Amino acid sequence: MKTFITHILTVGLLAGLVAGAPFVGQTAEKKAKSESAGKQAKSDLLPIRGKIRAVDVINKTITLEGKEKSRLIQVKSDTKMTKDGKPATFDAAVVGEELGGQVKKVGEDKFDAISLRFGPKPEGKSEPRPKRKAASTKEAPTQTQ
Repeated sequence: MKTFITHILTVGLLAGLVAGAPFVGQTAEKKAKSESAGKQAKSDLLPIRGKIRAVDVINKTITLEGKEKSRLIQVKSDTKMTKDGKPATFDAAVVGEELGGQVKKVGEDKFDAISLRFGPKPEGKSEPRPKRKAASTKEAPTQTQ
């Protein structure tokens, strides 16, 4: 009787493993896809800064001065905009003022704005990042007799 119960439990355990194996593979596959998509999306973002050369209120575009050529930034409805550390609107864009932010490249010298900061960077708001500790190079003490 004892061996019969052991055989039933073994068969049940194996059946459970076989039935659950496809779900484990799918979960790992989905996780790998989502991680690569997250890295892809983040790598598409570019930092940008410069002086505003022109503002087109009708088309909601900002042209930045460049050393060699100008860059056209399209402001979307979901673009986060700030001025002096506070939320701002497109009306805060002034020709000749400094602009900084993150954009996504959509063409040659054309960008979609993700976040924009009008004016100089606010002072004292950013905190320095803590330095990473270097790997310890000390050797473990050895015992001597």
